[in-house]
Amino acid sequence: MYNTIKIYLYKKSVFVYTYHMVLALKQGALLIFSILLVSFFNRRLDIIKTDISKIMRNVKYFYP
Repeated sequence: MYNTIKIYLYKKSVFVYTYHMVLALKQGALLIFSILLVSFFNRRLDIIKTDISKIMRNVKYFYP
Protein backbone atom coordinates (compact mmCIF):
# COMPACT_ATOMS: atom_id res chain seq x y z
CA MET A 1 0.00 0.00 0.00
CA TYR A 2 2.71 2.48 1.02
CA ASN A 3 4.78 1.68 -2.08
CA THR A 4 1.85 2.28 -4.43
CA ILE A 5 1.23 5.68 -2.83
CA LYS A 6 4.93 6.52 -3.22
CA ILE A 7 4.88 5.53 -6.90
CA TYR A 8 1.70 7.54 -7.47
CA LEU A 9 3.21 10.64 -5.86
CA TYR A 10 6.40 10.21 -7.89
CA LYS A 11 4.45 9.91 -11.15
CA LYS A 12 2.33 12.91 -10.23
CA SER A 13 5.37 15.07 -9.42
CA VAL A 14 7.03 14.06 -12.72
CA PHE A 15 3.83 14.95 -14.58
CA VAL A 16 3.62 18.34 -12.86
CA TYR A 17 7.30 19.04 -13.57
CA THR A 18 6.97 18.15 -17.26
CA TYR A 19 3.77 20.22 -17.46
CA HIS A 20 5.58 23.26 -16.07
CA MET A 21 8.51 22.62 -18.43
CA VAL A 22 6.13 22.60 -21.42
CA LEU A 23 4.50 25.80 -20.18
CA ALA A 24 7.91 27.45 -19.78
CA LEU A 25 8.96 26.33 -23.27
CA LYS A 26 5.71 27.70 -24.73
CA GLN A 27 6.22 31.03 -22.98
CA GLY A 28 9.85 31.18 -24.09
CA ALA A 29 8.89 30.41 -27.70
CA LEU A 30 6.21 33.12 -27.65
CA LEU A 31 8.64 35.65 -26.15
CA ILE A 32 11.34 34.82 -28.69
CA PHE A 33 8.82 35.02 -31.55
CA SER A 34 7.52 38.42 -30.39
CA ILE A 35 11.09 39.68 -29.93
CA LEU A 36 11.99 38.55 -33.44
CA LEU A 37 8.94 40.36 -34.83
CA VAL A 38 9.84 43.53 -32.93
CA SER A 39 13.45 43.33 -34.05
CA PHE A 40 12.33 42.76 -37.64
CA PHE A 41 10.39 46.02 -37.54
CA ASN A 42 12.72 48.06 -35.32
CA ARG A 43 16.16 46.50 -35.95
CA ARG A 44 17.30 47.45 -32.45
CA LEU A 45 19.79 44.76 -31.43
CA ASP A 46 20.35 46.05 -27.89
CA ILE A 47 16.64 45.50 -27.06
CA ILE A 48 16.86 41.90 -28.32
CA LYS A 49 19.94 41.22 -26.20
CA THR A 50 18.31 42.49 -23.00
CA ASP A 51 15.12 40.52 -23.70
CA ILE A 52 17.10 37.32 -24.37
CA SER A 53 18.93 37.76 -21.06
CA LYS A 54 15.51 38.15 -19.38
CA ILE A 55 14.35 34.92 -21.03
CA MET A 56 17.47 33.11 -19.83
CA ARG A 57 16.75 34.31 -16.29
CA ASN A 58 13.18 32.98 -16.56
CA VAL A 59 14.47 29.65 -17.89
CA LYS A 60 16.94 29.38 -15.00
CA TYR A 61 14.02 30.03 -12.65
CA PHE A 62 12.06 27.15 -14.18
CA TYR A 63 15.00 24.73 -14.45
CA PRO A 64 16.86 24.70 -11.13
